[in-house]
Amino acid sequence: MPQPTALFVDETDTVWIAGADGIERYSEDGRSAGTLAVNGPIRCLAVADLPLPGGQTRRTILCGSGSEVTLWDEAGKPLGRWNSFGDKAVITSLAVAEEGVFVADAGNRVIHYVDFQGEFIGQLAQRDRERGIVGLVVPSPYLDVAWGSDGLLRVVNPGVHRVEYYQPSGDLEFFWGKAGLQKDGFCGCCNPAHIALLPDGSTVTLEKALLRVKVFSPQGEFRCWVAGPDFFGDAESMATETRDDERTPVPDLAVDSRGRIVLLDCGRRKVFVLEPKTAADVSATERNETAAESGAAAPGQAESAAGFAESAAEKGEAESGFVETAEKKRDAASEKAEAVPKKPEAVPKKAEAVAEKAEAPPEKAEAASEKAAP
Repeated sequence: MPQPTALFVDETDTVWIAGADGIERYSEDGRSAGTLAVNGPIRCLAVADLPLPGGQTRRTILCGSGSEVTLWDEAGKPLGRWNSFGDKAVITSLAVAEEGVFVADAGNRVIHYVDFQGEFIGQLAQRDRERGIVGLVVPSPYLDVAWGSDGLLRVVNPGVHRVEYYQPSGDLEFFWGKAGLQKDGFCGCCNPAHIALLPDGSTVTLEKALLRVKVFSPQGEFRCWVAGPDFFGDAESMATETRDDERTPVPDLAVDSRGRIVLLDCGRRKVFVLEPKTAADVSATERNETAAESGAAAPGQAESAAGFAESAAEKGEAESGFVETAEKKRDAASEKAEAVPKKPEAVPKKAEAVAEKAEAPPEKAEAASEKAAP
């Protein structure tokens, strides 16, 4: 595909890649499963079995393009369009839930909630001081959403450098995140650009400009690095790019049913599949540390319950908690090592009081000191 723009992985682990000329799909083992001639350019997509009258369902591809959402069947036949989001709408993300679809609109700085026919249900994340909602700060056209199995919608508030959790009713339940170059912070004016959810409820984040991919717990605690700037190219040039035509294309992000992280590198037109490190992987990394590092703290400390490896990538050590599937060694030791999945803790159901002031261009986010209504 000459110009890939968006990525989606469905419940069967089929990989869908959208571009200027349509959509390509690939099976879990990387074999082509067909191409759809869908009108572009497509900014985001989702694939789901949407309900039909009479209790039946139909496999549907939903595509966000400009200010509208178009719907297609698996053969590439158009099924209709939702275009009621306004002239200023810029559709950047779609999340299909049990009762409807959440549509991220970076142009109007709001999350639309519609039913499966595209009819309006409500809006989320608008500024509401009484409910403790500061409103979305979106300096650039990157606004992502992800629906969780806990019934909460994750919404990126990029200008405030955090991830917010909402009830479908619009109540803010919880949020986490901060600005900073540290491993637990988000750099630049407005990040993260993309998020995806692992099976245990952890959040994978991707930052644009200085490209970084990380994993955070359901409560927003840093867990591990996935990839740093060097994974995508020349980190030094990324930090100095200023013109639009010089900037590294922002990758897209997804997670499959096995907890593997799928990255679409739009610049190099490649898809990378990364899986969590096992205990054997971490041990091998520690054994391969150089003598020069022997006196320092080991960068690959395994979080024993989750099987992730933490690293000090902010110090220039590019060790990651994930390894690329194609390059993973299958020796006897690693085959016997089993990562024990960590049970996600319950996500707090009350929004914490916010004592800090969040500011980001082009507007200032108001200080939210009230508690969100239950």
